[in-house]
Amino acid sequence: MKPTPKYDFPVGVRRFSLDHVGDAASHYDGIFSVILNHTVSIEFVPELDRSPPWPPPIPENVDRVASPTEARRTTVSLADLVITPDPTRADSDELISHADGQCVLFYTSPDEFRTLVRELQAIERSLSDIHDTVPISNLAGGRLAGLLLYRILGSKALSADALRMLGR
Repeated sequence: MKPTPKYDFPVGVRRFSLDHVGDAASHYDGIFSVILNHTVSIEFVPELDRSPPWPPPIPENVDRVASPTEARRTTVSLADLVITPDPTRADSDELISHADGQCVLFYTSPDEFRTLVRELQAIERSLSDIHDTVPISNLAGGRLAGLLLYRILGSKALSADALRMLGR
């Protein structure tokens, strides 16, 4: 099924650890992917190690990350949009360049990030299949819906094509 523009777009939630096997899977614990209208992916990444090199380069073998720190940095190095907690950068955005293009980091406070993760876990539990979604209108009133609708979609980070697919 080809996604079509929808104002009340579907939202899917998936744990990153489910996409990895063996020891590497546990290193991705706590990272979530939120997919809007089956086309726009936003990664939720716990605290990031910003030590050099920054921005993080793509590792030689992304299937063999050796730690949660490396998994988080790898996720950022491959993503377009990332939500991550940082007490000193909360409510700010950062555009970084990486091998696959650019990534926009949207910083939240650690408390807000924990709230968002709880909402993601609840949504994930409500879905019976990895391809299931819920309309964004079903999330009304939650922090996640507000973040997606106002901060992410209201930013200049999304391409015109992504905004069109989300009915904007």
